[in-house]
Amino acid sequence: MHYLSLILGLTAAASAIDVRIHFKADCTGASYECLGLQPNICCYAESGVYPTIGFYGVPPSWNIETRGYSRSGDNRCGNQRALENLSGGNFKCLRQGSFTGAGYGFRGKKRDVGGCDAEGEAEGQTCTSSRKADVLVLEDGVKYSLQGMEDKMIGELVGLAVNGTTGGDVPEVFQEFEMRE
Repeated sequence: MHYLSLILGLTAAASAIDVRIHFKADCTGASYECLGLQPNICCYAESGVYPTIGFYGVPPSWNIETRGYSRSGDNRCGNQRALENLSGGNFKCLRQGSFTGAGYGFRGKKRDVGGCDAEGEAEGQTCTSSRKADVLVLEDGVKYSLQGMEDKMIGELVGLAVNGTTGGDVPEVFQEFEMRE
């Protein structure tokens, strides 16, 4: 029984990639991140518009379409703004700019070129639900979990990230949220 749990856990991990919503062009610098994002789920940042989106850790055997979204009303994943295919690589950077969310799906599946229904009730949509980014990555790669962090602290940490602050210069109050690998 323990082997089945292990296999199912590894299968779930192998069917997800990391998506970063970058503050700078060319998928560099600090970013919001959704770790282990599943297919057809949109990762979004609470506020702001971002120039690039990076898709990381894609198994080279996958044939996927990477998607960038822009806001429609209150829906951060409302309109599909960009779609690019990735086959045989492990990284993709969408550079068309003005993004508020991102997702991916496997090519060859039935899809609609519309936006994402955050409630997941519309059939044929490119994403069935959305998920708020839960990690902030600094310029030097140090990661902080945003889960359980107060909005005021998130705002302060984002300000530090945008200004190029590295992990060693982040105030001690954020240490409990630092993710160690």
